[in-house]
Amino acid sequence: MPIDQAPRSRPRQARSRDKLSRILAAAAELLNDVPYDEVGTRLIAERAGISVGSLYRFFPDKDSIARALLLGWLDDLAEIFGQAAACEIPDQPGAFIGQIFDSCADFFRREPGFRNVFYHAQRSLDLEQAQHRNDHDLATRLDDLLRTRYGLSDPGLQARCLIAIRVADYLLGLAFRDQPDGDAIVLNEAKRLLSRYLIS
Repeated sequence: MPIDQAPRSRPRQARSRDKLSRILAAAAELLNDVPYDEVGTRLIAERAGISVGSLYRFFPDKDSIARALLLGWLDDLAEIFGQAAACEIPDQPGAFIGQIFDSCADFFRREPGFRNVFYHAQRSLDLEQAQHRNDHDLATRLDDLLRTRYGLSDPGLQARCLIAIRVADYLLGLAFRDQPDGDAIVLNEAKRLLSRYLIS
């Protein structure tokens, strides 16, 4: 976790780790129900069952909590590719790409607060750098899966995978901006676009 995104106090004791987990869980729950600008540290502390002073031991403000949540969610999104690699995959690469995209869309739907933070939280340089690293890691995984599982051998595939990851990120953001379940037309067209681009 980048230094300016990390909690002020790195918890060593179980009690402190529990408080940190409760802060993050409470923030995620609140952000699922309340507009970003209306969520504050006092409200988060109240939902977590701790004092505001205890919260400030870990985070200086709401934005730092949101950034910590986003970093954790980036890791969770990366796990989708790990799970895909471990499961039985479709016979056709286009169906596989669609399956991964659907899993990412499901993440937007089910994760408390993700959409709210995704669209409204302040972005720091370290967070942007973390997302770029995540994009490159996902592109490498996708490239490896397409080569090992489907025998694709295009030398430009890895570059296309990175572009596809970034396009998918934009299209997911577009699909869920105004619709909690995602715009079905945008999601379906995104899968078609990504499949054709990567397999052409």
